[in-house]
Amino acid sequence: MKKYLFSLCAFAFLAVSCRETAVKVPDCQSVTAIVPDSSCIRAQQGLLLTASGYKLPESGQFEWHIYAFKDIASINLIAKNQWSNFTEEDKFLVPASVTNDNSVLVVTVKTLCNGRKFDSLDFRLVKEKTSNPNCSVWKNQPF
Repeated sequence: MKKYLFSLCAFAFLAVSCRETAVKVPDCQSVTAIVPDSSCIRAQQGLLLTASGYKLPESGQFEWHIYAFKDIASINLIAKNQWSNFTEEDKFLVPASVTNDNSVLVVTVKTLCNGRKFDSLDFRLVKEKTSNPNCSVWKNQPF
């Protein structure tokens, strides 16, 4: 009986001490939206994208993946133009050479949080003409 009581006490002690020393992992959440710059984009400018809706501790990283397509019809083909960038910022500037030559971008952002990657959904951005022939705007378009 004493052996059983001792084992029970030892187990209870270990359970309580382990619970107190557990390291709390900060909450992490992947990017839930990509916001393109809504201003007029001229041929010499790039497109500024901003990730939003994410939750990271003070130190986190963003892994941006940009896939460029000539038009919506070619979106099911393999993208010949792909860019990846690692940054600590939630902003990414797509070069003008990409925005000038393509009308559809598919963007994915992975967030690195506490050694784990959190993938966002794929976001489709479509270039639209404006009344000003020298500029265009990029808008989110659901898949």
